[in-house]
Amino acid sequence: MQPRSTIHWPSIGQLALGVMAALILFGLAALLTGSALAGWLGSTLPAQDTSTVLTQAAGVALMGLLVLPSLVFAFLRLAGRQVLSSGRAAPGWLLPTLLFIAWAAVVGLSTWVAAQKGASEWILPVLYPLAVGLPVGLYLAIGRRGLPVGSPQRDWGLFDLGLLGSSALVLVVELLVMVLLVIIGLIVVASQPQLSEELTALGQRLMNAQLNPELTGRILAPYLKQPWVIFLGLAVFSGIVPLIEELLKTLPVWLLAGRGLSPAQGFAAGLLSGAGFALFESLGTLTGVSDGSWTSLVIGRAGTDLVHMVNTGLMGWALASAWQQRRYLRLGLTYLAVVLIHGTWNVISLVMGTLPVVGQLPSPSLQFLQQAWVAPAALGVLFAVLFVVLLVFNHLLRREAATANPENLPAEPEQARPEESNT
Repeated sequence: MQPRSTIHWPSIGQLALGVMAALILFGLAALLTGSALAGWLGSTLPAQDTSTVLTQAAGVALMGLLVLPSLVFAFLRLAGRQVLSSGRAAPGWLLPTLLFIAWAAVVGLSTWVAAQKGASEWILPVLYPLAVGLPVGLYLAIGRRGLPVGSPQRDWGLFDLGLLGSSALVLVVELLVMVLLVIIGLIVVASQPQLSEELTALGQRLMNAQLNPELTGRILAPYLKQPWVIFLGLAVFSGIVPLIEELLKTLPVWLLAGRGLSPAQGFAAGLLSGAGFALFESLGTLTGVSDGSWTSLVIGRAGTDLVHMVNTGLMGWALASAWQQRRYLRLGLTYLAVVLIHGTWNVISLVMGTLPVVGQLPSPSLQFLQQAWVAPAALGVLFAVLFVVLLVFNHLLRREAATANPENLPAEPEQARPEESNT
């Protein structure tokens, strides 16, 4: 009988991909930083553009740093020094409290720095990734509090797959869908010469506007009031996008199928996957942000982060329930629920973003939505509901996990099958 191979190929793959990702990310961050410095020294970039490029560099560098733990733990596994699971995440409130204080301090400091002239273009790029990233850590600490967790290698692998893998897949699929919609639109336009001439004229007017926000808004306002435009926008951003994202964000959790995940472990794994995706999307909003919109943007992104993480946590819980308890109806209903939550958040955000451009709505029954407080209040209510869901699920799953494993031992798959992948 041939001896069993001791080479752990998943760890080799995790290490190789981690090294490649780190090199690419740090290289891109260095390239962006060098470009910003060259532009500043040569006076070819204005201060706002310099700050934007440096902010992008800081966001990419942060992603590079977050890849390092995954490859380090994979290397330790291959070196025979595997770090096993600690059993459960920290049960207390100390870590969430410290993260919240840190986030509030960073947001306050960045708001003050943004109001200063001269220094903000160099200081804000350092503060902004922290202001965007700390809420992700806060929700993780709250949602995973006291729950059974996997090994550090597996947990960091889940996070990084959400950060780079799921995010990239979602971008590709959404791009393909958009291309398909554009092709369908071109076919429709080609069949109607009058519509084709009108759109050609519109395109020329937008080019002449030279990306001036006020002028572009006045040009687009009559079109944005059209019912078919409103329907198409809602169908894409509040229907198709949530359907795609809520399905593909759980890709890292699917890789753990057959590992005996309990519903509590599935919820914790989903939170990690959603955290990576949320951070990637939030860092993408750094491009072109103006100093005046810093505070509102980071607070708004904190709400969107919660939507992504709670939804993916619920899907992880439902997936584990389907795998272990054959609760497929729970999985289907959970998917519909998270799509509805995501779609509702997008609808409110879309209303808040487009109403200033659209102007007065033709229907008196819809003019209520144009009140300045309506959309922010609706987002606040939805945020509060999701935060309560996070707390309730954490409480229920902690109690369930404590009943199933009263001695607070590590998860069974980690003990019984240590040779299997933790990624």
